[in-house]
Amino acid sequence: MKAQLQTSDIELQLLEAENNYNIANMNMNLLLGLPEQTILEVDSSFVNMQVDIKTFSDYQQQALQNRKDVQALGFQQRAAELSTKSAKAENLPTLALTGDMWLRIFLIF
Repeated sequence: MKAQLQTSDIELQLLEAENNYNIANMNMNLLLGLPEQTILEVDSSFVNMQVDIKTFSDYQQQALQNRKDVQALGFQQRAAELSTKSAKAENLPTLALTGDMWLRIFLIF
């Protein structure tokens, strides 16, 4: 009885896998604009390919490094900081040295 249950469970899983394959095949045909009767075959060499597994934080860091909009925001932030420093520097007195016969020092406000 138990063996029959396991056998029927395996058959059910096989039918479900075939059904999922057919659905995926039809969706891929629609996506690629192929006729509905086209049968796509799975590349078995891809299944055995070794993949370098990384942590989520590694993928997140890589994504942040590759986003151009985040890099642009960083450049804008640095430009704003330099602009603030420049504006503060304009409010400070400047010291000018000129040299001819006599050394003159001017403090300009």
